[in-house]
Order: sequence, then structure tokens, then C-alpha cells
Amino acid sequence: EVLVNLLFHHGFKGFIPKGKYVTFTKKSPVKMLVIKEWLKKLYKKKYKGIDIHSIFVNPRGYLEELPKEYTVGIQSKSHLKNSGVVYIKSKSHRQIFFNYTIKAKVTVYTARKKIIMNEELFNGNCVKNSIMLDTFKALPVKDIQKAQLQSKHNIRKDAVITLRDVTGLDLVKRGSKVTVSLNHSNMDISFIAEANQNGRYGESIYITSTNGKKNKAVVTGRNKVEIK
Repeated sequence: EVLVNLLFHHGFKGFIPKGKYVTFTKKSPVKMLVIKEWLKKLYKKKYKGIDIHSIFVNPRGYLEELPKEYTVGIQSKSHLKNSGVVYIKSKSHRQIFFNYTIKAKVTVYTARKKIIMNEELFNGNCVKNSIMLDTFKALPVKDIQKAQLQSKHNIRKDAVITLRDVTGLDLVKRGSKVTVSLNHSNMDISFIAEANQNGRYGESIYITSTNGKKNKAVVTGRNKVEIK
């Protein structure tokens, strides 16, 4: 009661102790602007169109000043969360650690319905949302365009779609008929062949023409390949 009255006298109104003992920490006079700016750039690089509201950085111990020259670093995968540990390293290799919290909104895609394995992702089964940054298992997919991505596994309805959930879309399926383009002696030749394997944009696959000859071709579109 004496402590509460003393704090009230000095302007700390509404203080309620949570236990028998109260620990006071002296606030560091160090300015965190450089570290905050570094964190801001990092998160903007990781998250397309992130809307950062605030960043709080606090040293783990009392500091009178920062080194004159230092580099900033972060623990692995901390950018997947809204809080973590950032550190600075001086020229003498001394490390100082800080706790940080970032309040921000990020753009994500969520599953409009259950998406099954190897299903193409597009606006029909995905929806774009803006949510508060919390914790992700991997970076969210930045953009979903038709004929670019497919699911690696089943994705439950309303789940945030991350890079760990997707892979490049197979534009050519094994056993399917493909249109083959060939430029020979300044002549453009086209013919139909069968794909011997799945293929994504830019990948090389083997094809078999109607006469049984095998060739290597590059996938250029849906059921389209080109012999270089």
C-alpha cells in the first residue's frame, strides 16, 4: 500500500502489483532508431505491401550507449513472427541483444475451400486478405496468378497459404499431347507429340513424336513445348 501511494504521488496512477515483490528496471537512454529502421527494411523486403504501425525495441540489459560502429543481425526465422530477438555486433565482435515487437498488417492468401494436393491455385479457390502479423510457419505467398502455382499437399479451408504449401504448376502432364515448336533453317515447324514426364514453365522434358523419336524440349506454356 505504501508503494502504491508513493507511485500515485509521482504520477503512476492505477498501478496494481501482481505479486508480493515488484521489480523496477531503469530505462535505457539509448535511441533505437537505427535498429528500428533496419527491422523496418527487413520486414518490408519479406512481406509485400506490409503496413507497419509501430516497432518497439528494448535492450535486454541497461545500456548507457551503443558502440560507434556496429552491424545489425537477427535470429533465423524471426521475421516469421511479430516479435523476436535482434542483435548488434561491434567491430570488436561484442554482441548486444535486444527484444523487439512489430505491429503490422500483412497481405495473405487464404484457402476459400479445401484445396487438394496438386490442385492449381487461382482466385476461385483462394482469397486475398489483410491480417495482423502474428506467427507463420513460412512466408505467405505474395501473389497468386493463374497457371503458376499448385498445392504440394491438402490445404484446409481458411488456412493461410505459405511458400511451404505450394510449388510451380505442372503445365504439361505425363502422357498428355503437346504442341511442339521447332525453328529449323529459319522455318517455324509445329507438330504434336506425347510428353514423357510432367513439366513446369522453363523446365526441360522428354517428348516422343508420332514416329517414335524422342527429343528434349522446354516447356513454354500449357501443353506447349519448344525444341531449342
